[in-house]
Amino acid sequence: MSADQSAHHPLLRHRDGHPARVTFEELLYKREVYPVVAKSHLAGIVLLLALAPIAFLTDLLMVGTLTTVVLLIVSFVEWRVLRRFRAKQANAVVEH
Repeated sequence: MSADQSAHHPLLRHRDGHPARVTFEELLYKREVYPVVAKSHLAGIVLLLALAPIAFLTDLLMVGTLTTVVLLIVSFVEWRVLRRFRAKQANAVVEH
């Protein structure tokens, strides 16, 4: 790959891995603040890592679309988990 081509490659142009890094940071935050490991975030990191080889075969628009879909899936799963947790808390009976 020439220097001219590497400047246009999605993985080489965006070296910070922003979606995976943010998901990992949220995972660490939830582990420290709450005593749980967010399985949705672990699955999201695995999916984003699985997309890395595909990034070499496609363009930046497709990579951006796929990472957005993964982050939307993680957000939706997290929303459902929180919704279920809050519903369970609201129906909990406190015994004295």
